[in-house]
Amino acid sequence: MYRTFMISESGGATVDWVLITALMVGLGLSVMTVMESGLSAISEELTSHMNMN
Repeated sequence: MYRTFMISESGGATVDWVLITALMVGLGLSVMTVMESGLSAISEELTSHMNMN
């Protein structure tokens, strides 16, 4: 069983897709983290502006 798994080429494609998916999730989380601080500042500014009127 182990030998047929090592010879099989379908495992390589699975590893590629797992790595691509992990990179996409990491990229999404990093973009979300960067945008969160900017959106928070804009939201606070908008709230203070609306409370003035």
